[in-house]
Amino acid sequence: MRKIVLTTGGTGGHIYPALAIAKELAYKEIEPIFIGTKHRMEREIIPKEGYRFEGLDVLPLKSIKSVIKMVRAVKKAYNILKKEEVEAVIGFGNYISVPALTAALILRRKIYLQEQNVKMGFANKIFYRFADRTFVSFDETFEEIGLKYHDRIMAAGNPL
Repeated sequence: MRKIVLTTGGTGGHIYPALAIAKELAYKEIEPIFIGTKHRMEREIIPKEGYRFEGLDVLPLKSIKSVIKMVRAVKKAYNILKKEEVEAVIGFGNYISVPALTAALILRRKIYLQEQNVKMGFANKIFYRFADRTFVSFDETFEEIGLKYHDRIMAAGNPL
């Protein structure tokens, strides 16, 4: 079975659009695997919805300790993607997505991003340059993105 990682967490504004996409993936017989942080609400919500969840020990990048945790989280995400033979990663923004998206870059897996807000979040600001496709919810988001990347950006609204 094909497998795709959805990396999300922190708030319902990130988690519920990811769950909507997971439902469509499962319908198409693609196994969604979620990667998030083991500290926030996704660790409870996603398994309750019946999806596999891998929790990372990752924090916002505000200290030396959080940088060390981020490096370890990238290594764990790399191991998950490699072991599961994941073909793509869909990131939903924020620092929680950084480890899985970084691992996808290293392993040369496809990267897709979904931005729910008008202003791009931390991870999406970094990774849209490497993404195969970035889906935004608002046309105004194009203003933040360099013109040379506009052909890989699509205003698609928020997944429901």
